[in-house]
Amino acid sequence: MVDAVKTMQSDVGPVKQSIYEISSTQLHRFGMRATTGDGRAFRYSRAGAVALTPGTLIQGAAPLGNHLNRAAAATAAVGATKVQVGFGATAAAANYYAEGFLHCNDVGSEGEIYKVKSHLAIAGSDSVWINLYDPLVTAITITTSEVTLTKNLWDSTIIVPNAGYTAAVAGVPIIGVTASYYFWAQTWGPCAVLTQGAIVIGQNVIIGGTADGAIGPSTVDVSPNVGTVMQVNATGEYSLIFLKICP
Repeated sequence: MVDAVKTMQSDVGPVKQSIYEISSTQLHRFGMRATTGDGRAFRYSRAGAVALTPGTLIQGAAPLGNHLNRAAAATAAVGATKVQVGFGATAAAANYYAEGFLHCNDVGSEGEIYKVKSHLAIAGSDSVWINLYDPLVTAITITTSEVTLTKNLWDSTIIVPNAGYTAAVAGVPIIGVTASYYFWAQTWGPCAVLTQGAIVIGQNVIIGGTADGAIGPSTVDVSPNVGTVMQVNATGEYSLIFLKICP
């Protein structure tokens, strides 16, 4: 896949893995953007605990309910690069939120967002220090400031459930991906995507249909527009969609 790699460009350095390859080891940071010479855009991703099939919409990991709207467990001054958070009764592995985000949702520093660098395992109903890449701009106050943790969108992706997405749409794998392997998810440009329902050329499409990971016609504004129809194939097959998930 040397030629496929050579045609790709990224904003932060050389591309080490082709869009047609998967890897058991991480070669780039989650969400790293790369483009091909024809204008398609991709984000570096990892599959969750279940394998991914090509041409299906994928989303990020569903939020952990006891990890949002949490009170700060210690005061953090301006310039600090770590925040102690009191978690509810849901465990998470060490660095579960690495490369994800901590945002301040109430009191003092509300509206500010920081990228997570690392943290120890969260046992559940305990307090854990969250290490940040950047220093705090506004102080966080114990018990009154509230924060929320969100996993990186492109880490531990799953196929969008037909019952409804539980996280933001992350893209479309263009090849099969083994569980927990790393790959490039396409987010922009022409892409073959599983189709459910009657669509027409030029129409916007959304998450829809009765199959996991499928797109369907946009008739009402109940789901994010994921792209525009370029070529129509039968329901249950794969139509060519110009993706507009993330440029």
